[in-house]
Amino acid sequence: KGRAMCEVFGAYGWAEGSREMKWMLDHLLVRGINYFVPHAFSPLFPDNDCPPHFGANGHDPQFDAFCLLMKYGNKAAHMLYGGKHIADVAVLYDGELEWINEPDSTEFMQAPARAIYDNNIDFDFLPVDSIVGNAEARLYYAEAENGLLKVGEEYYKALIIPKAPVIPPKLQEKLDELTEKGVKIIYLGKDCETSELYGFLKGILVPDIEITGNKKHLRACHYVDEGNDVYMFVNENVNERAECTVTFNGVKSCVGACLDILNDNFYQVTLDGNKMHLSLAPYQSSLFVFGDVGSFPKQKRWSKRILQDMSFKIEIADADDLNAYTVLEENVSELFNVSARFPEFSGRIRYSAVFDGKELFDKKHVAIDLSDAGYACRVFLNGEDLGVRVAPPYVYDVSKKIREKENTLVIELSNTLANKIKDGFSSRIPLRAFGLKEKPCFLTE
Repeated sequence: KGRAMCEVFGAYGWAEGSREMKWMLDHLLVRGINYFVPHAFSPLFPDNDCPPHFGANGHDPQFDAFCLLMKYGNKAAHMLYGGKHIADVAVLYDGELEWINEPDSTEFMQAPARAIYDNNIDFDFLPVDSIVGNAEARLYYAEAENGLLKVGEEYYKALIIPKAPVIPPKLQEKLDELTEKGVKIIYLGKDCETSELYGFLKGILVPDIEITGNKKHLRACHYVDEGNDVYMFVNENVNERAECTVTFNGVKSCVGACLDILNDNFYQVTLDGNKMHLSLAPYQSSLFVFGDVGSFPKQKRWSKRILQDMSFKIEIADADDLNAYTVLEENVSELFNVSARFPEFSGRIRYSAVFDGKELFDKKHVAIDLSDAGYACRVFLNGEDLGVRVAPPYVYDVSKKIREKENTLVIELSNTLANKIKDGFSSRIPLRAFGLKEKPCFLTE
């Protein structure tokens, strides 16, 4: 039925916050997983069995962020379900090659997989059974069609065979048959080395997606659903922004929309021929749909930064009672590392400030930028809840919400329970400093 399931989030410890959970969700979504079983809710708190446990009997500071993330996962999985996956090539699962060859004489399939995936060539792993099976088998059966390898509803421009001295005779016979019918079979170690694979492929096929620029750890996938082209891009780099040019070699329409489902940010996209500039913050992901998508607003391009003179009242609420805030300091003009003062604190920090909106009031479009807030955050402007952010970019569109004179800004940051509950799993995850690192600024077009 087009579903691929995975259990997710378990046994990372309380240090695993919503930011890490989003990274994991996106990591799986862009690789084809579209059905998730989150691990886990527990009636006990604390429970030593493979935390984190969502909710934590009301003690999880980031539970609001977790709820938002689950809604995002549902929507994103729905967008990527039911369509036809577009992959450039297939890679043969190497199990049988390992079993019949001498130890250490073969190459694991993940070596060619990484060589091409790091260059944004999408692929599927195929088991030997799908190559040497028959049309009566309950397994999808490999066939040649117009020079392409066809398995089920998937078409591949080439099949990559990991390096192995000996190939099973029945498999070799089928590979020879496919070659005679025009399918490109690439034998690593013979046709090219793994380190040369990407360049070799570029010489014999046109990739579905080509990306140039700062794209380290940028991942992409492509589905066709009811005539529309659906793409997902994920910046898995946790430190650097992806700034690149994407060439869509298989897109059928140059008009579409960008869907930032997590942050409810949607805008129209028009390709320059078949090219598009893509900019994603660390951890950020976006879906792009090209085809019959209806009308969307134009993208807001924030460029000018305006700083406001602000002094903050800082309050904290411990995870034992997340509604009981106590004042830490008032009239704070220089922000500080709260976790350095309270290394065992788990809970929420609230920053409150009043600013004059005279310089911003007449701007058509305005946004608040919290830079890298580090953890889950919720923002209120003049009493209005602007919502939760779980990962960069921590930007809130406040167009037409700024008052001409006095405005009240409240920022709530929530960390994890790792400082309070020092479980063994959390020892593997470095904890970020807690608290705003710099004052918010305002962005205009």
